[in-house]
Amino acid sequence: MKKIIATIITILLSLLIVKKLLNALTKKIIFVPSKKDEEIYNQYLDDENIIHETLITHDNIKISSCLYNANKIPSYDDDNIIILSHGNSGILSKIIYEYTAKKLSKYGSLFIYDYRGYGDSSGKPTYDGLFNDIICVWNFLTQTKKISPNKITLFGHSLGTTVSSYLITQLIKTNQEYPKRLILQNPFYCIKRLAKEFSPLLSHFVIAPYETYKFFKYMDEKVSDINIIIIHCYDDELISCEHSKDLKKIIKNNKCELFLTDGSHNRPIYNDDVYKMLDLTINNKNIENNMVKT
Repeated sequence: MKKIIATIITILLSLLIVKKLLNALTKKIIFVPSKKDEEIYNQYLDDENIIHETLITHDNIKISSCLYNANKIPSYDDDNIIILSHGNSGILSKIIYEYTAKKLSKYGSLFIYDYRGYGDSSGKPTYDGLFNDIICVWNFLTQTKKISPNKITLFGHSLGTTVSSYLITQLIKTNQEYPKRLILQNPFYCIKRLAKEFSPLLSHFVIAPYETYKFFKYMDEKVSDINIIIIHCYDDELISCEHSKDLKKIIKNNKCELFLTDGSHNRPIYNDDVYKMLDLTINNKNIENNMVKT
């Protein structure tokens, strides 16, 4: 009997160790910040179109961030402020010079930030930590800079799509004013489903709370005035368009449109419909019926 109990305990301990190891491996897969390119970084530091900011979260993490516009010197008084939450491999000093940031600059100034453990931000990436980071960004813009939520658009790419969606649900839950425009680029339905597509075994050990579909369901149950736009690239090699299609199906009470466009996961190529949508949505105009949607 003692041998049986000892064997069971050994098995349970082994499973616990394996689970911890797989959880650590999962974090390394989810959080993979790019290495700093010194040449690009020096350009970033000296760019006159950037207002550098350092934010401090409630758990005392330093968040590196900036207000940026590719076309002019940005201002917190600009008509539109776009909070850009990047993907799992981005860092601030690189993504501001990439396609998405340059194209979005046409419609407003971008407030871009690095998650904890990314770029010049302190700490280490954690599942809930990323949620704390975007709340810190929101509080800085709306409380410190006194920017009206009506002037703010949330734009998330990849991992940033679930972070952006979380922010709206959290603001609704706490009875705070929330932004009415949410744009998601190459989102995933939930991290467990995405992990299963890469490794069915690994998906059983994924515990990250990145469940975009739950945030969508909550939003749609509680409010009916959010304009949700989903952009997905046909040739996305990491996240299937089916994730976006299934997210769109959830929304019944709010406006939600899906636009498919050329490009890969980190290299989108916007078509005319996407450009038109960005203009109409960010500038808070009515989306016309003649746009090609999917």
